[in-house]
Amino acid sequence: MVIFELNASSYIGLVKAGSGLLKPTEDKGAIFSIDTPELEAWWDRLKDMEGINIKNGLRTGADGMIESFSVYDPEGYIVEFFRWKEHRPEAQRYGK
Repeated sequence: MVIFELNASSYIGLVKAGSGLLKPTEDKGAIFSIDTPELEAWWDRLKDMEGINIKNGLRTGADGMIESFSVYDPEGYIVEFFRWKEHRPEAQRYGK
């Protein structure tokens, strides 16, 4: 994974084909990620909400650098809610 800082609060991440949350595809090949310190609060709010289609429950991802969960938006795109695991030295490369 490679993450580029766009500005003080925005990043774009690129992953190798075959690894990460997305697989190569011609349709819906993008993910919207929201960095939040309130990860569990968002999970508690969304997990049982009618109309929310869960992709993944709470888990560790990005080679152990984040904790996250993912849902599908109404058009089928993935929306990821995540929090950096600050004790991971790798996260320091991305300012976290």
